[in-house]
Amino acid sequence: MTIKKFAAAAIVGGLALMTSPNQVLAETSGTQRFTVLIPAEGPGTVIATGLVTGVGSEVDTREQVPPGSPFQATYTFPEGQLFATVAAAGRPQIEFNPVSCVTTINLVDTATITGGTGAFEGASGSSTDTVRVISVAGRGDGGRCLGPEHPPIFELGIIRSEGTLTLP
Repeated sequence: MTIKKFAAAAIVGGLALMTSPNQVLAETSGTQRFTVLIPAEGPGTVIATGLVTGVGSEVDTREQVPPGSPFQATYTFPEGQLFATVAAAGRPQIEFNPVSCVTTINLVDTATITGGTGAFEGASGSSTDTVRVISVAGRGDGGRCLGPEHPPIFELGIIRSEGTLTLP
């Protein structure tokens, strides 16, 4: 198992243990929080607390649209799916450390829940999301950090979302 996969699995496993089983509360409107962990490849893991509580998966179209353009995200839980349109709320802040080869990107998004399936059919809501992407570049023969044209040796996106959710 690569370091990248091991680290992502350890984080996801630890957070999943801290949450209760998937459930949809009887209330129809209230505060909803999502924490999404997105590895460099594959779907993300979403941890939900609030009206919806549990662990599911996240896929999005972020890589299929021009940078800075709104994209679609889908959160899948055993009870159904939630659909969201996500848009940047400002410019990203990018920091690169040439000693450690670590790039950190921080930005803020807004998300609008546009519906769902199953228990979430007709869902609506909105949130503000704090996004942090950590990427570690490999090193070349001379020990210098490889440039952005090379894939990172580790990358993880962490999204913390808080807002309101209304279920019909």
